[in-house]
Amino acid sequence: MKVEVSERAVAASVTFGELPLGLTVDEARRVLRIGRRQLYQAIARRDVHTVKVGRSIRIPRSSLEAWLADPDHELAQSVR
Repeated sequence: MKVEVSERAVAASVTFGELPLGLTVDEARRVLRIGRRQLYQAIARRDVHTVKVGRSIRIPRSSLEAWLADPDHELAQSVR
């Protein structure tokens, strides 16, 4: 079952629990409201963990939660 994270859903303040377990890079960046480049840089730094599915990258919802919960992370500080 495919669950799409639309711009409308993000605007409606979807909770993390309502998101799919694995998000695409585009879905994750829309949820976090950050740029694609910033998210790829976080992935390269290994701040955000990923899972490869074939040639695609999926970002576990739990990885995004952990990244935002990290008080030493600059994005987490700017969101609070």
